[in-house]
Amino acid sequence: MNPQRPQRNAAIGTPWEYRKPLRPPKKDFRGAPAFHLAAMAPPCEKSGTKPGSIRPSHLGHCLSSSDMALICPENQKWQAGRPHSEFVLAVRRNPAMLCGPMNRNGKLHALLSTARVANIPSVVSNVWVGVFLTLTLDLPIRDPDSVAIPWLKAGFLSLAGVCLYIAGNFLNDWMDREWDVRNRSERALPRGLFSPNSYLTAALSLAIAGVTVAFMVNWPAGFTAVMILACIIIYTIWHKRAAWTVVIMGLCRGFLPMMGALGMIDLMDRPSNVIFTAILSGILGAALFCHIVGLSLSARNESQNRTSDVTGSIFVVAAALMALPFLFTGHNFFIGVAGVAPYGLWIWRSHMVSRKPVSRFVSALLAGIPLLDWAFLMPASCLVFHEGDSSVALTLVSLILPPLAFVSALLLQRLAPAT
Repeated sequence: MNPQRPQRNAAIGTPWEYRKPLRPPKKDFRGAPAFHLAAMAPPCEKSGTKPGSIRPSHLGHCLSSSDMALICPENQKWQAGRPHSEFVLAVRRNPAMLCGPMNRNGKLHALLSTARVANIPSVVSNVWVGVFLTLTLDLPIRDPDSVAIPWLKAGFLSLAGVCLYIAGNFLNDWMDREWDVRNRSERALPRGLFSPNSYLTAALSLAIAGVTVAFMVNWPAGFTAVMILACIIIYTIWHKRAAWTVVIMGLCRGFLPMMGALGMIDLMDRPSNVIFTAILSGILGAALFCHIVGLSLSARNESQNRTSDVTGSIFVVAAALMALPFLFTGHNFFIGVAGVAPYGLWIWRSHMVSRKPVSRFVSALLAGIPLLDWAFLMPASCLVFHEGDSSVALTLVSLILPPLAFVSALLLQRLAPAT
């Protein structure tokens, strides 16, 4: 493979040139050829790039987001007689990206990356938590199989959440287009694949669609959708200026279970349960809020390739909040603790195995969001089914949807990045 010769690179300030390696190029484990680059550049401390921390966006036309690059120190065997200000790059193409059926530099892949398609299953799972909560609180079914799940309402609520989520991603990339030119040049707008106006139009259209669909369900769900949209706008404007915006990002996720729960209150026969439903959905939303705050703190440090030391405790609080409703409903608190086990194991694995680089750590945490939903849905659905207050269909969906969303997120991350 002979990649195109890159042009002058704005991030480093010097032209890149290919050098014939002194030893034969190695092969990837799947046969994708590796190649070497040498670049004339100022010393690392002056150029702002230190060994081992280069990002694909630093290489401009050289690399895409699917490539892996490593800065090697000055090696006399490779570059005998060259000045010390020269460093060597060893670049290896990601074979999964090379051998896949989709063009990673095409517009379709760029759109999927902008939409953060890998995170969409978790949005559906978050909304279903609220739907399940309302149905099980107010429908003590004596003949469980005789009551149908309101699939149309649940589908509309999920569609509203997905539209708002994708709208926020398009709006974020539109707002950050100048910053991305300097730091994330592999994204669609810096590469010139789409015009900024097209991204803004898509964001506004999806936001209007999401709010409209929510109001079609009922006005409480529509009002919650408006609150989510307001949080999206605030976060988009301020997230590059202040650290407190991670709170706003957490609210965007935390409102999803509330939208799902409030969208089903029309089915309630006992109005007294409405307040109880709002309280419990708020607790579940607070758990998602804590998870997203911890995740967002890690994401803010992605460009510095470091993580925050406080994120671990935030995830513990998120898990505890998911088990808390079992106390309010008169069940054993340890039943909720048992449901938290898969989520806890995944968070532990993310910290132990996927902590570096931070982009991989953040992607793992994003994929684990449905497991936090499962921490509530798994024990709750089993309890209500055991007591005869739930249909078989409702129980099966609640047991299967979160792990299915988790696996789907991991698979979709191979198709497009989650961040």
